[in-house]
Amino acid sequence: MRGFRSTLVLALVVSATLISVGVSDVGAAPGDVVINELLYHPEDDRPDGEFVELYNRGGSSVDLSGWCVDGIRYCFGAGTTIAGRGYLVTTSAVWDGALSNGGEDVALLDAAGAQVDFVEYDDKEVWPASADGNGASLQRLDVNAAASDPGNWVGEPATPGRANATRSAPLPVFDDVEHTVLPAPGAPVVITANVTNAARADLVYRIGFGPTTQADVTLADGVVTAQIPGQAAGELIRYRLRAVSADDTRGTWPRQGDGATFTGTTVAAGGFDAVPRFDWYMPDDVYTRAEADLTLSGDDGYPAIFAYGGEIFDNTKVRVKGQTSRFWTKKKWKFVLPDGHELEIDGVLYEDVDEFALHSNWSDKSFLRETLAAEFMERAGVPTSQAFPVSLVRNGNFYGLYTYVEQRDGTFRDRQGLDDATIYEVGGNDLFGEMEPRHASMTEERLRRRYDKDTREYEDDGPLRELILGLNASPGARRAYVDQHVDKASVINAIAASAVSQHYDFGLKNYDLALIEQGLWEIYPTDFDM
Repeated sequence: MRGFRSTLVLALVVSATLISVGVSDVGAAPGDVVINELLYHPEDDRPDGEFVELYNRGGSSVDLSGWCVDGIRYCFGAGTTIAGRGYLVTTSAVWDGALSNGGEDVALLDAAGAQVDFVEYDDKEVWPASADGNGASLQRLDVNAAASDPGNWVGEPATPGRANATRSAPLPVFDDVEHTVLPAPGAPVVITANVTNAARADLVYRIGFGPTTQADVTLADGVVTAQIPGQAAGELIRYRLRAVSADDTRGTWPRQGDGATFTGTTVAAGGFDAVPRFDWYMPDDVYTRAEADLTLSGDDGYPAIFAYGGEIFDNTKVRVKGQTSRFWTKKKWKFVLPDGHELEIDGVLYEDVDEFALHSNWSDKSFLRETLAAEFMERAGVPTSQAFPVSLVRNGNFYGLYTYVEQRDGTFRDRQGLDDATIYEVGGNDLFGEMEPRHASMTEERLRRRYDKDTREYEDDGPLRELILGLNASPGARRAYVDQHVDKASVINAIAASAVSQHYDFGLKNYDLALIEQGLWEIYPTDFDM
């Protein structure tokens, strides 16, 4: 920890995945050992990349023989100790279980099974979303305060085996935050929230892209109330709650580690509602830069606010997407919602999503091809992204009729039973995936430009190289390879469905290549708008 004057000594204990760091003995009790840091969702999704870090806040070493961490199904071996004022890290490489990406209970038990420490973490709202695969771990602020308090945890870059990035008293925590949704024009937005560990509080808000205005709030018995003046139809209203504790720690809503800076709503506005209405707010100068920037990929994008049904998603990232379509007059767009936030549309979306694409139908004047093709593929049994028409409104003005297209991310893969599949997007980086023999000997970087690896990126591409060679072998050897390694029924079905739906932009690109859990290759056509 910061402030310790003793020299830290690093020692490997039990195995290469168990690290203990500490100082000389001065006197400690078993109750001094606490859960100090959790990495439950590594950014690269490596299954062996998770870790639990313990800290001994006492002055002498503690014998952890037979102690267990419930939740990961791991017990420490005989002779395991944690040094005084020291850290001990155990990684998922040696566990029988794993930490849940969606939150769970983690308990530290002594050799007699008594609970020594306990935390029930989550991946959003009162817990920092940055720890959910977004480059941060959960780090405890105060080892002497309760682990069960979400205000005692922050999301920061991981520090296994050493002092956490920040030490302080727990932060004030806002919860049960509610406000008027879709107020009528001129009607105020009324805000209420519960807050703990707060000596005082206030609120700042913004109307549209205007300046930040500070507003007083009423704080009584742990309840905050406030109002924002009424605004015109279609206006964007954003606000942020702030609180300061008696220890001068500062908490906000949205909280530290959340992907959004503000929460809020939009003022009710009439208009086109035959299909779902998506509102997109972005200053004109930022929009001009975003529309002209054809270089971005992945989850990169320009800052914007997305809204649906009065719910806003501050710090959404937006970029132009596609290949040839990047040069169309009417662009296709990708929207990435802020960490910790998902779009939910009951009766419309199959599942809550944190990213999606909006396709412009520039090459399809019927505005139906993509929606009909997606429905046809789905009925043919081909794993397919959901697609449906939406009305897109930018800064209160109708922008266009677009097609919502589900992204083939973890949520999609989970629904399709492809959690453990190795998936490549073929031809996704402006280079076709022709399956030529020379591709099998390319460097990893060059190979993945043609076959963009979406999952299990930490593994090598040996099976893909074998597939390329197998498909280019002599007729007899090729037949034997396909019989053993390709799900022929799935591939034939996908090709037939593409032919019937006239998906002509498929073959060298616009499909996913998947090595499923059974060790067989399948293909899934994508991008039906041409």
